[in-house]
Amino acid sequence: MPNQPRAVLSEPVGEPLTLDFALTFHARSLGAKKIYASAYDVGRLHSNWRQLGTWIVPGANQPPAPVSVTPSSGSGLIQAFRFQFSDPNGAGDWWSLTCRCTMS
Repeated sequence: MPNQPRAVLSEPVGEPLTLDFALTFHARSLGAKKIYASAYDVGRLHSNWRQLGTWIVPGANQPPAPVSVTPSSGSGLIQAFRFQFSDPNGAGDWWSLTCRCTMS
């Protein structure tokens, strides 16, 4: 495939060998991906490609979600609550958080 990013390790040290590889997916790459790796030794023996994992490239903007509240139940006249939220687009994507307490 053209324009595939590559990481090259010039002086391998140790066993097993660790290779760090950072990749930014293009917006056209949305959806589920399979992660593969292979290796050659100096004698050109090949390990064959092996699937090692999966990765999902999210769409342009995924919605944030409420995760939890602490405490989640109890009683009393005064209480401080701690809410947790998650946003798959990262911390810079927050615009507004809303919490409310209603009668059951």
